[in-house]
Amino acid sequence: PAPLDLLEQRENCNWKPTFYSRRSQKRANHRCGVADIVFQEDALEDETSKVTLKGYFKWGHAPNFAGKKNVELFVQEANSYVYTGVWKSIGTVEGKGKSVEFQIERSVFKEIGRHRIQMVVYADKSIAEGSVWTIKKGSGAVVYDIDGTLTTGDKQVVTEMLLDAAHVSYTPTLRNGSVTLVRTWYAKGFLPIYLSGRAGTYYKLTREWLRKRGFPPGLIGHTDSTMPTLPVFKVPGSNVGVGTFKRNFLSGLKSSSIEVYAAYGNTANDIKVYESLKIPKERTFMAKMGPGANYRDTICVGRTYIKSHPNYLNKLERASIPVPVSYTHLRAHETGRNLV
Repeated sequence: PAPLDLLEQRENCNWKPTFYSRRSQKRANHRCGVADIVFQEDALEDETSKVTLKGYFKWGHAPNFAGKKNVELFVQEANSYVYTGVWKSIGTVEGKGKSVEFQIERSVFKEIGRHRIQMVVYADKSIAEGSVWTIKKGSGAVVYDIDGTLTTGDKQVVTEMLLDAAHVSYTPTLRNGSVTLVRTWYAKGFLPIYLSGRAGTYYKLTREWLRKRGFPPGLIGHTDSTMPTLPVFKVPGSNVGVGTFKRNFLSGLKSSSIEVYAAYGNTANDIKVYESLKIPKERTFMAKMGPGANYRDTICVGRTYIKSHPNYLNKLERASIPVPVSYTHLRAHETGRNLV
């Protein structure tokens, strides 16, 4: 049974309408397990050490998790089929403010693969969804900027955010071949890292878009703020800017023994970020940036990944330390099932 089914089977579970139920008429923009990784070697070596999982709870696009409410964490077995995999309750914490925190033994995640997680707010049954990846040290990953790289332009995200605030659905247009691109790397054992300067409150919007379009599961990097970062590398005299955020996010992953093997982007800021991480220029791919753009020895793949990229992808070798590939997820786009 799914987490909500398990909760409703309990005699002491009370679903009376509350202040939170009324708030949840707004879009529940909760998130958890955004970029949580457990290394199998650490989990096997010290099963009793703790892993910290955080959940962020917002209705609409402003922090409003006021008061104290109970939140329960559920974890699904690694690489389970989404509809039949067994869910296990890990525990309940009392939420204070906009976030909650769980301390969990590493042994829960010692099985290699992707563990789906859900945090359920008792008061209104709203859910934060995410994943914890258990991988080996040195596993390969590929970074994908989202706006203008997987989509056809940066302006689309602005349109999507404005319309979402007005409860109007909008779907950004895919860059031709982008789903096949990411799925090809994933099939070779490279973990996708979807990176954007979008505000954290748009995590759910991003996750749903990736899922509906058929992208494989991966890490999603957004800011923790309620506003997008400024589209500059760094604002003078501060540590604010989309380039600084991306660099810090990826540096944290690299320092934790993940090999960022290749990267895709569409701006000069992206090039600067990837240079700072010493990603080889021959594996730094840029969508067309416009007339007179300086690609600084990176590889321009043009306006579509269909025409210029297949020869490279056909010769692509499997990752030296691959992440577990779920072929259920690779087939998801073909069968129409949402499995991210």
